[in-house]
Amino acid sequence: MSDEESPSASAPATFIGIQDGLPGGATEELYNLLAPVGEHPVGSTVSRSMLERHGFTVFPGRPES
Repeated sequence: MSDEESPSASAPATFIGIQDGLPGGATEELYNLLAPVGEHPVGSTVSRSMLERHGFTVFPGRPES
């Protein structure tokens, strides 16, 4: 496992926004990759949950309300 994919590494991604869920569904934070993660190349838009599944720490992207 590379340093990028170690459980303690911060995600190589930039927060881009929130995708609204269906009525009654959850919202999802979206990020653009700065480095490849799994099968996703640089520049891909991915969810916070995908980054977490790959073992990355994701810091809150949205501002506190």
